Amino acid sequence: METSLSQPILAQILHPGSPTEHITALRTLKNDIIGHQQRKETWVGLGILDSTVQASASTESRQDSKLGQEPARDTESLSEEETLRLQALSILGSLAYGGPPFIEPLHCAFALPAILSNLCPSTNPPQLVAAALQALSNLTESTCLSLASSTFSITSLADSIFSTSHVGSMYKIFSQSSTLPHTRSQVCLAASLISKLCQNERHRSILANAGLLDALATRLAGIIAIQGLVIPGADAAVEKEGLVNKFPYAEGSEGADLAIILECIGVIVADSKLRACQLIYSSAILAVFPLFPTTDFAPNRSTKAEWAAYNASDPSGRQLQMNAVDYLIPNVSTSYTNSVSGIGSAFPPLGTQGPSDSIMQDSGSKTAAWPHRNLASTELPPGSSGVGDAEEPESPLVPYLIWLTRSSTDIGRLMAAYLLAGLYRAGVTAKSREISIGLLVIPILVGLLERAAEHSTTNDARQTAKLWLLMERTPAVIAKLIIDSEYLQKSAYEAGIISKLAKMMKSSYDRVPTNHEARTWSSGGSSSEVDKDSVHTSRSSKLGDSGLSALLVHKIRVRESVLRAIAALVPFKDEYRKSIVDQGTMPFIVESLKPHPEKPSHKVNEKSETTPKTSAGEASSLNSGFGINPTSVLIAACGAVRHLSRSVSILRTTLVDNGVVMPIFNLLSHSDIEVQIAATATVCNIVTEFSPMRETISAAGVLKILCQHAHSANVNLRLNALWALKHLVQSAGNDIKMACVEELGQGWLVQLICEDTEDDAAYTSSTRSTVVDQDNDVHMNYSDDEDYKQKMADNATGVSSANKSPGFSRKFPESERAKSISGSTSQLVNSRFAALQKGELSLGKKAQENDTAVQEQGLDLIRNLIGAYNSTGPAENSDMIDFLFHSFGQDQIFEILASKLRPKVINPFSKRGSDIGSGNGETRIVPPQPEIITSVEYILANVAASVPRHRQQVVAQTELLKLVLEQSSHPDKEVRLALCWLVINLTWVEDDQDTVTRTQRVRELTKLGFLAKMEVLERDCDLDVRDRAKTALWQMKQTTVPASSR
Repeated sequence: METSLSQPILAQILHPGSPTEHITALRTLKNDIIGHQQRKETWVGLGILDSTVQASASTESRQDSKLGQEPARDTESLSEEETLRLQALSILGSLAYGGPPFIEPLHCAFALPAILSNLCPSTNPPQLVAAALQALSNLTESTCLSLASSTFSITSLADSIFSTSHVGSMYKIFSQSSTLPHTRSQVCLAASLISKLCQNERHRSILANAGLLDALATRLAGIIAIQGLVIPGADAAVEKEGLVNKFPYAEGSEGADLAIILECIGVIVADSKLRACQLIYSSAILAVFPLFPTTDFAPNRSTKAEWAAYNASDPSGRQLQMNAVDYLIPNVSTSYTNSVSGIGSAFPPLGTQGPSDSIMQDSGSKTAAWPHRNLASTELPPGSSGVGDAEEPESPLVPYLIWLTRSSTDIGRLMAAYLLAGLYRAGVTAKSREISIGLLVIPILVGLLERAAEHSTTNDARQTAKLWLLMERTPAVIAKLIIDSEYLQKSAYEAGIISKLAKMMKSSYDRVPTNHEARTWSSGGSSSEVDKDSVHTSRSSKLGDSGLSALLVHKIRVRESVLRAIAALVPFKDEYRKSIVDQGTMPFIVESLKPHPEKPSHKVNEKSETTPKTSAGEASSLNSGFGINPTSVLIAACGAVRHLSRSVSILRTTLVDNGVVMPIFNLLSHSDIEVQIAATATVCNIVTEFSPMRETISAAGVLKILCQHAHSANVNLRLNALWALKHLVQSAGNDIKMACVEELGQGWLVQLICEDTEDDAAYTSSTRSTVVDQDNDVHMNYSDDEDYKQKMADNATGVSSANKSPGFSRKFPESERAKSISGSTSQLVNSRFAALQKGELSLGKKAQENDTAVQEQGLDLIRNLIGAYNSTGPAENSDMIDFLFHSFGQDQIFEILASKLRPKVINPFSKRGSDIGSGNGETRIVPPQPEIITSVEYILANVAASVPRHRQQVVAQTELLKLVLEQSSHPDKEVRLALCWLVINLTWVEDDQDTVTRTQRVRELTKLGFLAKMEVLERDCDLDVRDRAKTALWQMKQTTVPASSR
């Protein structure tokens, strides 16, 4: 662009003489900058952003519009003012597409509020809505390429777009009934935008509460109807259930792309059971996939012949089938098998076209077949049922997603598997569905990895983007499916996933040229070469940093996804861990523990860094070509190391050889608390007594950091720190144990195991607000999935404060659901949501679980502090017990232990009938948890394992021992076993001088009833309990035999 030619256009933009002149100038500017990076930089330097943003802002949308208002007219003709806004939005979208350098000037010019003012389809023409969505999508893509230190992050962008004033516009976009191309474009863009921005629980809750999940479910149901996959007899079922007006009719095109809709739904559902139920029980999904379709239906000319065969099949055999949609997928045996040949024979090859595979067509086919299958061959595992819980039948949506995973395009397969993984993790699939996933889905996903890795770079930009998406997302989807299932882990392992993950992990550390190196030459010059008199000095005319290249961001995303897959694959089997190590991936995993990675090397750097890099180090990392590992990569790497360290051989050799200890130690002091949580969880395995890294990390000062984390207000960090301290003091010297107690603080440790801090905080929060967290998935350490991540306490508060829309329980009360859904489906849906409201949505229940976990680890810490595991015998143990008795007070310690064995009364002073429905005002009696009881018993057992005078002190606690004796019939085996160990230690005789006092202890225990209870436990159903009870009985009956004679 010549500077002389820019002056007239610039003058017309900054000081337009008329609307027509302004439109012409903006159109000329748009045509000039599209596809030209240097011209964009020049125009921004000339100061055109402020004027362009002002021209793009809508004045009509500032007025409140009614929720039910119809969308604006669908017409190609626009007024002058609307045409002006359209041109300005196109310019802003083009500039946003230019990458990270334009993010800062756009935000300084307040472009985001102006773009959002054109978002509502009720007050803006469809062309403007689509242009605004495209600009937001480009802005999001460029923000993803920005540095982590950038002022404008994805989270802040999502906060603005998902605010109360704009989330309603999103709902209206998805609720439009128009079938015009503009509407389809809006839906695709909006769904894609949500998929990129919705990354935390607070935003998912906001979107679900605003009705977007129901609107997306309606879109999905419409696509299912167009595909011809509505269950036969569904029309009769919906008429019976009162859902006739919700039945989607297959008219026009399929609308939005199926893969985009599936991805958006999967992002919002995540692993939440409530949102999963909200999806499968939505009126639109129930209309096409009823839970209780009619057993028989009258065939008509539109009924498929295969469905007539289904109708004529034996009803008794049909009950073995999950639902009618299972006719679409191959029949698999539901018997668990441990042989490789068993899985291979049960899984039909992808190229095979047998009777069960004849329907593997494209997902867009409108003539999908429903083949007849022989149900008599279906074999069920012992104790399982083909339909799972009879009161909660599985939604036909689950086998539909399996069918899509096998029959759709590669991206469609991935997104169908992504949503399926969310439903599976949420627990709304049948128990036997795991077999189908292992045989029909996991091999497909592993195959996607292989194809994507082989053709990761092409000359077609769109094809390259699809391949990149497959490489970035497929390992994470596999991880989400297999994380807690040994069977699915075996399926992935036997499909050859490890070699593919290793190859991807290594390629993710191929050096990438930086933006500075890859910058192209332009004859037009840069913005710095423009006439100095024309350049503005405002913030909106200054470009930001160049950010990261798209290829480098892609490789960083691959790192994270592969690390999550590795962590999900190896929790249980040493064989899998050894295979990962044998592939040479360990140096790459260790580099992923560093915020500023370098070229991975198989040789350990003896001068490993002990302090985080400074800003200068960050700059060098940017120029290194390996990027900066974001917090998500650090967390995923911690998870991988943590699960690999479960192998003693790897812990003692591979992790030491690769220098993993110091990178983990540095992450303990990371600025992000989620990284601290993940690193602390990893330290739990590194500081075990058999770990050679224990001494190294202790010398670096891990004790002080862990004690600081134990004081954290974050319950997950507090829990993991206590867990790590418990391992650190086990078999340690008294000097380390005493230092731990002093660093923690004597009074704080007592307060930790005495007070239910989380429960009290949750009760206070629940009484202040009626909006509750929608998810109840609680992990004791940290979550492996994106989503990992459920920030329970923080998100509950965040939802209450940030979401002004009514909560789900108020948005869909039982009476409203009953009006739209009746009959058997209504009973199921109402009972299901009532259970979710009462249990899984309860902050009190969640807080109680947190308190139990923290107190268990606190008690176990005391147990290890006084444990007698050293060769020095009970003398050292006795010194530590005396130290704790002196520090805390002997009577106080025994009273604390007794309080842990008593039932807890919640809200004892409530009035009957108050707060009906909320569950907050009811008086509840909570029995002591088995984990707490076991910890208390083992503490007493360790005290009794010391010198005789400590055994005498325990026997003197009559009330405490009565509470312990009440646990002799506890259903938990560990409680009964710990009780036996306590009796064994109390009746142990140290030497001949201890014989008399032992006789007194036995007499007191017999008087309390311990002898009778041991005689009962001698016939216990558990072998370990029986053996320990026999030992305790033998010792109690040897009161007159000297120790030397035994």
